[in-house]
Amino acid sequence: MSNICNSLTPSHLRLHLTFRGGWCYDELDCKNRSTTRLGSSSTWPAAAANLSCSPTSNIGYFNLWYGDGASFTGYRSDPWPVPGTNDQLYFRGIRNLDASLDHLFSKYNLADVELLIVTGGSAGGLSTFLHVDHIADRMAAAGSKAVVRGNPVCGYFLDAPNDGSQPMNVTYPLRMQYVYNMQNSTGSLSPECQSVYGIDAWKCIMAPHAAKFVKTPWFAFQSRTDTWQLGNIAMIPCTSDPLKCPTDQWEQIKAYSPTFMDQWYPIMYAPDSKNGAFLDACLIHGSTSSTIDGLTNSQAFQQWLSGGNKSWWTMLCPGPDGTPSDLTGPCDRGKTCLPFPNPPSL
Repeated sequence: MSNICNSLTPSHLRLHLTFRGGWCYDELDCKNRSTTRLGSSSTWPAAAANLSCSPTSNIGYFNLWYGDGASFTGYRSDPWPVPGTNDQLYFRGIRNLDASLDHLFSKYNLADVELLIVTGGSAGGLSTFLHVDHIADRMAAAGSKAVVRGNPVCGYFLDAPNDGSQPMNVTYPLRMQYVYNMQNSTGSLSPECQSVYGIDAWKCIMAPHAAKFVKTPWFAFQSRTDTWQLGNIAMIPCTSDPLKCPTDQWEQIKAYSPTFMDQWYPIMYAPDSKNGAFLDACLIHGSTSSTIDGLTNSQAFQQWLSGGNKSWWTMLCPGPDGTPSDLTGPCDRGKTCLPFPNPPSL
């Protein structure tokens, strides 16, 4: 334990899978990222490779930048051509993850920690769903007795079509299918999930499908009216300023919450589930500062982590009589979840 945060005892390390710019959906997109810090470690700051520790607690933080544009899933041994150019790409996302873990094991004695929280936001939240079992397996193989838990933040991206404002072949699921095939994500995703889905194994790169096979307990921070999803999955044009949405697009925004819940319920009510979540209905890509049942997201997480008798915190919007009872949404103006006009003022 001597290398972890100057011999803090007990040694708690919070491991961040840090969101750095989502995904690249095709070869040219990935090529354009490759000269930036979204796609090359040559531009990363030194802090990206160093463990930092809180001076007032026994928690350490290590940010992992995936750099492959595929949430640490890609791997091809040979370079991959960029069509129409002489350029080539190297997809090594899962190798990046394992090399980072090797660094933590060798330099910081990762196996000695007592609690390891695997977390991340957005694409890093998806990374948490996809890789927390792999990290738990690496810990076990190193002889660690650590408790490993996942904390995905805004990483539950739906398998859903767009709202019709774009051609029907322009969808987030089809883009992620291309990512899966282009980067050869097969070897880094759940074998059980891919076996069950067969010819549709590419779906295992998407949270609603992958989460069903995650064995390590996780607690999600998630909005069912996530603004990134409204704009990039539902592809609702006015999402950048929902308060100015015309009536038809506002109705599409409101319809997203029931669609989200349709894909959320099988996870929430899975038999013998040890998972939990802080599920809000805010117009936010992240997690709200508002409370649910009197607790903030971090307080709810800590209660779940300590084995409390509650696992799921769900924000209810005002129903027809004004009482909190409705699982639709949104029921907020933004991060503070103030009352949201219905329909919004134009």
